[in-house]
Amino acid sequence: FIHKIVENENIQDTLITKITGNYSRNGGGIYQLNSNYGFDGIVVNNNTAEENGGAIFVQNTTSQFNNLILKNNTANKGGAIYVSDSDLNIYHLTGYMNFANIASNIYTENSPNINIVNSIFWEESDSDYFIDNSNFIIKNSIISSLFEGENNIYLLPEFSDLQNFSLSRVSKALGNGINDSNIPLKDIYGNNRIQSINDNEIQNPDIGGVENELGEINFINWYVSHNGNDNNSGILEEDSPLLSINLAIEKSLNGDRIYI
Repeated sequence: FIHKIVENENIQDTLITKITGNYSRNGGGIYQLNSNYGFDGIVVNNNTAEENGGAIFVQNTTSQFNNLILKNNTANKGGAIYVSDSDLNIYHLTGYMNFANIASNIYTENSPNINIVNSIFWEESDSDYFIDNSNFIIKNSIISSLFEGENNIYLLPEFSDLQNFSLSRVSKALGNGINDSNIPLKDIYGNNRIQSINDNEIQNPDIGGVENELGEINFINWYVSHNGNDNNSGILEEDSPLLSINLAIEKSLNGDRIYI
């Protein structure tokens, strides 16, 4: 277990618990049995379970997990999470590149209710979920493979970095979460959870463990001119063009436009 003070720009200083580099039979990072304790604000990465639950193993539990980052965990079943005989809500989880022979994301069996909301599961695997005798719902989430659920998005999450999993200004995760009574008030780094207002003036959170301060997608129009200067901002609306088109391409993100 590692406790780390986060001191990054645009992220409030806070204490983060990291569980990393462990090996076990079940539950490489967290093993929870016959307990109703919930988790909030934990990073679980690079753990291995020989059998079930590379990051988290849960059995006979009724609880809610919030604001988790699960990265590069491996197991035979349930690379990110293995759930059995449980009633579990998961809000604002970011899962990235977890792997299992069966169900790289979630393996669940004999569980009356598993609800995944406002979360990201992005993997490179042919086996993402395995649902056996369980009521499983995933909604308002970004996932890497087609799976039945409401308002899910099947596009790259567009992280600005893969260390803290902050969202870029063009991520479809911005403002596309659902606002209900179960969402946590803060994100994993202690920032206010809701910073978005959609066209209907209804406040909605971002998807995933980290909230972006922008609250909505922000595309930029870049401006390049032979009279420009690469020390300028390059933003069209500021009439401050760049000289190099290569620099404009380097600065742009998916969905931006470059005017020459």
